[in-house]
Amino acid sequence: MSRLTEIQKLWTGYALGGAILVTCLVISGLSGTTPSFHVLLCLLGGAAGWTVGIVATPFDEEEKTKFSEILKGFLALGSGYAIAKLEGPIVEAATAAIKVDGSGIAVRIALFTTCFLVGLLFTLVTRLYGSTEEERKKKRIANLLEQAKEIARKLDDARQV
Repeated sequence: MSRLTEIQKLWTGYALGGAILVTCLVISGLSGTTPSFHVLLCLLGGAAGWTVGIVATPFDEEEKTKFSEILKGFLALGSGYAIAKLEGPIVEAATAAIKVDGSGIAVRIALFTTCFLVGLLFTLVTRLYGSTEEERKKKRIANLLEQAKEIARKLDDARQV
């Protein structure tokens, strides 16, 4: 029995994830009185997962620094203003919505979460395993050489002082 290659595993994952996304979109289009809202929830979930996946897997130190700064800004905004001002109205609206249509809310949460996780996994797997071992090795060597150059530059600057 032959084993799957890395690229075959990657494309198998894409096919399964794509099937899950299509299923969510079909369910969205058929469920409730607001199918367009459900489709938008799926798209929002997928886009949010994609974004989180990118932020979680920076390619290099420069990207890591940029993502860290952006994340700090969002967290400051979210933890300060948004939570303080919007917590009460959101809790009230969610409580009322659950009382009126609890199963509908469960479907919406399931659609969003499923699409979020598939978007996250697509991005994580692609960024972490989307290249061959040889390509990853070359990238690591290039990063190490770049770090060595930076250290040499700093040593030269320190000697000149």
